[in-house]
Amino acid sequence: MRKFLMTILVLVMVSATVFTIVACDTLSSASGNTANEGDNKASYIIDFVTNTKEELPSIEKQEKSSGAGATFAQSEIPTLDKDDKPGYNFEGWFLTSNFEGSRVTFPYTIYRNTTLYAKWASASAIRIKSAEELNNIRKDPTSLSQSYVLANDIDLSGFDSWSPIGEPVLDHTGKKEHEGMVFHFTGSFDGNGYAIKNMTIDNIKADEEFNYLCIGLFGQVAAVEGVANSGVIKNVTLTNFKINLDGLQSRFYIGAIAGRVTSGASVLYSSVQGEIINPEGDYEDGFIDSLIGSRAEPTENTYFGGAVGYVDNSEITGCVNAGGTIRGVSTEGRITSESVADGVYAGGVVGYVKDGTVTNCNSSMDVKARYAGGLVGYNNGAVSLSSAVGKTEGSLSYPAIAGGLVAYNFKQGTIERCYAKGASKARTAGGLVGVNVFDYETAAGGTIYDCYSMGDVFGSEYAGGLIGRAVSDIPIGGRDKYSPKIFSASSLTEGITFKIIERCLSYGNVVANASETTYKNEDGEDVTIQGVYYPVFAGSLIGQTNELLIGNCIAFGNVTGVSKRIAGDDYALNPAYVDNFVGHSTNKTSTYTRTFVFDGAKVYRNGTLYVGSYQEMEEVDGQDSYVTKYMTGGFNTVNTIKSEAFTSEYLSDTMNFNGEAIWDLTGIKIVLADDGSINLAASKLPLLK
Repeated sequence: MRKFLMTILVLVMVSATVFTIVACDTLSSASGNTANEGDNKASYIIDFVTNTKEELPSIEKQEKSSGAGATFAQSEIPTLDKDDKPGYNFEGWFLTSNFEGSRVTFPYTIYRNTTLYAKWASASAIRIKSAEELNNIRKDPTSLSQSYVLANDIDLSGFDSWSPIGEPVLDHTGKKEHEGMVFHFTGSFDGNGYAIKNMTIDNIKADEEFNYLCIGLFGQVAAVEGVANSGVIKNVTLTNFKINLDGLQSRFYIGAIAGRVTSGASVLYSSVQGEIINPEGDYEDGFIDSLIGSRAEPTENTYFGGAVGYVDNSEITGCVNAGGTIRGVSTEGRITSESVADGVYAGGVVGYVKDGTVTNCNSSMDVKARYAGGLVGYNNGAVSLSSAVGKTEGSLSYPAIAGGLVAYNFKQGTIERCYAKGASKARTAGGLVGVNVFDYETAAGGTIYDCYSMGDVFGSEYAGGLIGRAVSDIPIGGRDKYSPKIFSASSLTEGITFKIIERCLSYGNVVANASETTYKNEDGEDVTIQGVYYPVFAGSLIGQTNELLIGNCIAFGNVTGVSKRIAGDDYALNPAYVDNFVGHSTNKTSTYTRTFVFDGAKVYRNGTLYVGSYQEMEEVDGQDSYVTKYMTGGFNTVNTIKSEAFTSEYLSDTMNFNGEAIWDLTGIKIVLADDGSINLAASKLPLLK
């Protein structure tokens, strides 16, 4: 009897164990992974988007060992037939629907459920298989209007100096009928998941008639009205490029992919890695020069972009009357222009946007120039959904401007849903924008919405955590000439509700320091003078402004302003217009709505604490103890916000930050450093989605 009972008990325990294993396996499958007993191996699924009427079944595969991912061989992945899409060739599988980056090569290992997208190219497109074939695109106007796709990687190291495809004015064919013709690239070019490597452009010569020459893989790219898919450069991957412009040459549009994009042309879903160098001019020192004197003229009126030099609309016959489009472009490397002359604009993606759009772009380029922007040097178009993380730099002695995202945002320029993380340093510097210009008569641009900056800022005259200077043009006719967006009959009793800057945050520390200046004498030699005779302007959000309309913005950084000059054996202090939000403002029609500074931020004017907290020894309950005291400023100081009040609900409900569509406001938490300022690394901050 005892043996019989023991047998029954064993059977029950085995049954329970089996049920537990099955139940666990079923639970894991419901979450998308399949775990086996003991090793927790997962399975992953590949889905296919064929971009045809054909639908392919998903493929599921299990890891060989836990954490190793699931590896798919070429034989396991379907190859589509051109009969599935008549007139097109199947080019391979990609990880994005835009087909940016490299194609997927097999065997391929995935660590999560993955979707592959089928890439097709027109069968009529010309396939480029060699550097020579790429070079031959330039041969005549007909070839410049064709469609091309890369068939493999291309190495351009065999060319000592690459000549751009599609230059604005060419004579190079040697054919009499081509003299004086304008040869733009008006076709389409698809990088097709392959890379163009080792492009060098050197020994650039200026045009004798002082035309702006277009320098890059392509020179000038333009769309043609009524012609579909014209003027399109897409899916280009350009690696290890190098462009050198002599420091004495001027008047160029220079970009790795294209010098100029105009008339509705576009550069889409491309990436570049390399450098653009514009060194300091070499000052002559010959015998004649020593007698009559010589001063080399540095580079001026030149536009450098990591991808594109100049984006605009132009009056070219037969072309679309619209600005260019730069979308989904990423850049890596550096742009260095040592020129301090006017008109030198450089941006990590685009040097100068006269008219057009830059969207979904990002740059990690370090940029140095007279006007240096992490993403765009000069913007008079629309910049959105983009970012820059490289550092920007300009001269501290000459009137250079640096902005973490944009150096100069002009009257038609708009910036929305962007951020910058790199440090900025120049005579005028801003964490996001160096100088922003708004026009009250048009109210068409000069606006910044839903943006943030994280980099530290250093200016030798103007410095702001978000913007170095935010200036506005007021119509001579007064309010009667204001744009109805700002001041209209309906707003007479409600006041001005329009905002130039709204829902913006700045996190970096700000310093404006004018203690010495360096300039070049007539011989090109650096001369350094200790002490200066001008004031400085610094604010944790904006350094200096006039007629500002701003709302729902918060600044977090500490601010320091120093300006001094030599007085006998010592120094005398110049004015330092430094405050916790805006360093200095005319404060005429300015309207501030829900603007704050973090409670722990400190402001120093010429070495003296002006705003913020400090520790002072006091007697508390009969004992000496350090007590936190606060200094409150005056003219431009805004209210502070404490860390405990800085919540997701407050940002969303009171300050109108849209958590679902634009900002990630989940789990907002401010962590303090020992001195009471914000610990950025440890805090959970509002960031753009």
